[in-house]
Amino acid sequence: EPGKLQTVDVFSGKPVNRLIHTDQDGDRVYFCCNKSKNRFLADPSGYLQKIRKKGIILERAPTQKR
Repeated sequence: EPGKLQTVDVFSGKPVNRLIHTDQDGDRVYFCCNKSKNRFLADPSGYLQKIRKKGIILERAPTQKR
């Protein structure tokens, strides 16, 4: 079964607010609220592994050009 794009917060299961996100290892992770974002930031690599194991495909983070 192919993976699915992230549409829900990995902690709450609620729909994501696309204005609340963080970029980690080239991927963008979305959250429903800052509480979930802060929880993710406490252990980003560990939570990234859990997200990927669930088959969730994260969007690539936009590259910063200066």
